[in-house]
Amino acid sequence: MECKKATAKLTEINFRQLNEYCLYTPSAKIGILTNGIVYNFYSRSNESDTILNEKPFFVFDLSKYESTDLDLLALFYKQSIDINQILLEAQEDHFIESFDNALLKTLSEPSTDFVKLIFKNMGGKRISESIEKQISDLINSISIKSALDKIITKESSTSNSGIITTEEEVKANNVIKTIMAMSSKFKNADLDRVGFKYFKGSFKILVDDKQTKAICSLVLGQNKKIIEINNIRHELEDLSISSLTKHKKELVQSALEILD
Repeated sequence: MECKKATAKLTEINFRQLNEYCLYTPSAKIGILTNGIVYNFYSRSNESDTILNEKPFFVFDLSKYESTDLDLLALFYKQSIDINQILLEAQEDHFIESFDNALLKTLSEPSTDFVKLIFKNMGGKRISESIEKQISDLINSISIKSALDKIITKESSTSNSGIITTEEEVKANNVIKTIMAMSSKFKNADLDRVGFKYFKGSFKILVDDKQTKAICSLVLGQNKKIIEINNIRHELEDLSISSLTKHKKELVQSALEILD
């Protein structure tokens, strides 16, 4: 643990100090950087056993927190701390974040193998350098946006709602299903039963396409975003992975109750 005074802003230099402690203390699984008000929790990097992940898997701010933050903080209770459970939480958080970054890198910096796969799906047999360059040049924000629009239309049509779902709603649905997929409590058959539908101003994640089996509801306004789980409403900062995973415990529990 690296501690600073309460008036200090936690910086990258402070993180490097904490990281150095873990470098020379391989038995430490978790690193905590704090000024007594904000607590940043880090786990060891999956790429190396000697360094911490640069991004904290959990941030607890005494001046601003939610009940979901207390649930995660309770994992560190001295009398019942389970380091394996904490590391599992950290791994899930970093996995989803890594997937998001990896997908972005794949699309923004397409590899030769990725280009060849696209050519194969076009019906091509043997790719030449000129064709590879043509395809690489075509992978840009315009073509990706066009493909995304088609995916949104396809997913909306399979929801049987007759309403075109927005990009934000599809993103929220995908993050929530990824959260479920990362939990060992669900089988692939369970995930296949989960879909989404639009109902009078709210976007619902459903089981078996039934309104009575809603895992959660989302209201995604321009200025305010709300997620409702078991009739309890939470305001979201945004639709980022870190924002939605704050409610992972409630989402998983709600899904398990409905799927049971």
